[in-house]
Amino acid sequence: MYLALKTAVPVGKGNPGLNLGAGLGPAWLAALLLLLAAPGALHAIQPPSHKPLPNYDARQRGADKIVDAEKQAATDALAARVPGLKVERDEIFGGAKAVGSTSGSLTGTNGTGGAVSALTAAAIPAADPHRPIKAFLNEHAAVFGFDASALVPTRVTHDFVAAHNGLRTVVWQQEVDGIAVFNCLLAGFVTAKGELVKVTSDFVPKLPVAVASVKNRAALLAVPPVTAREAVRLAAAN
Repeated sequence: MYLALKTAVPVGKGNPGLNLGAGLGPAWLAALLLLLAAPGALHAIQPPSHKPLPNYDARQRGADKIVDAEKQAATDALAARVPGLKVERDEIFGGAKAVGSTSGSLTGTNGTGGAVSALTAAAIPAADPHRPIKAFLNEHAAVFGFDASALVPTRVTHDFVAAHNGLRTVVWQQEVDGIAVFNCLLAGFVTAKGELVKVTSDFVPKLPVAVASVKNRAALLAVPPVTAREAVRLAAAN
C-alpha cells in the first residue's frame, strides 16, 4: 500500500505550507503515521517478486567506444560543415545513433546547404516531403553505415506535422519480408522551411547481409519455435 502526497498550494507569505495534521482526528492521524512507518511505504517502485525472463540479445556492446578511421573521417568532415555538431554513436554497430547541432539545423531550406550539397539534394525529387532526410543520409552514409536506400524496404510508422511550429516528424520501421526488426527505427525532424534539425537511428547496417547469415531462416518462418500465443503468454508472465 502506497501513499502519494502532493500539494499545488504555494508556500510563501501568509501561507506557511501544508499542515498534514490539520483537521485530522487522533484516529486518522495515527493511521497516517502507521502507514508512513510501514516498510516500503514511500517506495513507488518495488523489485519484481519473480525471476525475469532471460535476455536473448547476445550482441556485443562497446562499438561506440572504438570508431574506425572511415567513420571518424566522415564525422570530422561533417563537423567542419555544421557548427556545434553533436554525434551519438550506436554501441552495437558503431555508426551514428543521433546527429544534431547545438547551433541550429543540419541543412538549409528545402534540405539544401549546410551539410548537404546542392548536387546531392538535386538527386531527390523536390516534391518528396522526406527529401532533407534522404539527401542527408546519402551525403553522409559513412557516418551512419548506410544511405537512403536503407529506407526502401521499410515502413513509415509516423509522419506528422506539429500544428504550433510546423515541425515534421517522420519515423521509419526497418523490416524484413514485412516483419518488423525489433527496435530498429529511424526518425528525422524537419522544420516548416525544410531544414533538417536532427536524425536518430537504430537501423541495422547492411541488413540483407545479416538476414542472409541466419541459418534455416525459411524453416524458422514456416514453423516458428515460439507461437504468437506463447509469445503473448511469456510477455504477460514477465
